[in-house]
Amino acid sequence: MTFPADLPGDTSASDASRGCPMVEVDPAQYPDHAFPPFLERLLAGGPVRRISIPGDLDAWAVTRYADARAALRDPRLIKDPLRLANPGHGLGRGRHLEDGIAVVGRHMLNTDGPDHVRLRATVTAALSASAGPPWATSVGVEIQRLLATLADRAQFDLVDDFARPLQLFYLSTLLGLPLTQTNDLLTSVTWLSGPYDPQSAVVRGAHRHFGSTVSRLLDERRAGEESDLLTHISRVHRQGSISRREAIGVVSAVMIGAGATTVTALSYGTFLALRSAGLRHELLAGHARTQAAVEEILRFHTPVPFTTWRFAREPLQIADTPIPQGDIVLICLATASRDPLVFDPPDALRAPRPTSPAILSFGHGPHHCSGAAPARLLLRIAIPALLARFPQLRLTAPDTPVRWNDALLDRRPLAIHVTPGQPSDAAGGADDRPTA
Repeated sequence: MTFPADLPGDTSASDASRGCPMVEVDPAQYPDHAFPPFLERLLAGGPVRRISIPGDLDAWAVTRYADARAALRDPRLIKDPLRLANPGHGLGRGRHLEDGIAVVGRHMLNTDGPDHVRLRATVTAALSASAGPPWATSVGVEIQRLLATLADRAQFDLVDDFARPLQLFYLSTLLGLPLTQTNDLLTSVTWLSGPYDPQSAVVRGAHRHFGSTVSRLLDERRAGEESDLLTHISRVHRQGSISRREAIGVVSAVMIGAGATTVTALSYGTFLALRSAGLRHELLAGHARTQAAVEEILRFHTPVPFTTWRFAREPLQIADTPIPQGDIVLICLATASRDPLVFDPPDALRAPRPTSPAILSFGHGPHHCSGAAPARLLLRIAIPALLARFPQLRLTAPDTPVRWNDALLDRRPLAIHVTPGQPSDAAGGADDRPTA
């Protein structure tokens, strides 16, 4: 694919005070495109572009790999809007679509420095353990149980019948909650992090319900000795290391982080394997080849196209572009992962890519996703297991484009229907048990 310098609909007028052409982020393009046209315009237009976000917000988008990697480590780009004496971006003065991650609660996704380190420490050990051999064994058993329930189906949906049940199992196991209770909290999180009016009754109700439910669960775990994450967070709160508001925020951040990444990567990653015989072969090859294929899936389609909100703490320059103090800066992981200066060819699925640098799909630097290791492990186990159990698995409507929601950050496919064919008698998949 080649990227033209200008496409119909691009805003040609420059913001005189910024000196940079504006690109409109058009949600109408989202439903029919895995890689929407405005992302193509961003990538074609240079390393830093001005973008107009739905809700009358303007921001800067960092589009190229090298600049994105540097920006992810830049301490002048902060997550906490409360640290800005005179924010010029508008967040905090009114509510905007998908702004909850920045302005609601206190957690790892909207704090910096010592506060961020302190809050991140409450989940690091549990998330690291969930990428180890005991969890790999339990998730392998759960995957085979799930696949057995799909074996007699004439069709099933990779989103609702494959990816979401595994997301639910992972979070339930991690938090130590029944599946029904985890699903109830996930429903609230979907309303809080999705492209919905934050002032609406349903979103405000979801916020109250999530907060009161998690607060009650934390109280119930005060005397607990279990090893699940919720009990650990309750224990840390009881010791005074984090406030109740922060404890609730940490739980919300974990559930948000396990949302789009897990569901999108599992469902759309399988879709890509069904469209590419070579990728399918590599996923089933095991060990390093399976890992390389998963990395290529995560590069080719970054589950979260933009990082969460960052703000310029002071005037700075990115790729010779001046960024005024207080402006919003979004790092576009989707375009950085298609940077033709780094990935050749950028728009082809190719595994392995031995000369390519580490992907940025889970971020980089101090805010690198804490759940990256278990997410990768789940992908390396689940997708090969599905392909091995159903060797004849195919897309039910291969010529029908995948439909997507219209979120800027938490972007997910709505449905991907498949026909399994005759299942294999043996439960199989890539042998990808963690090694030292």
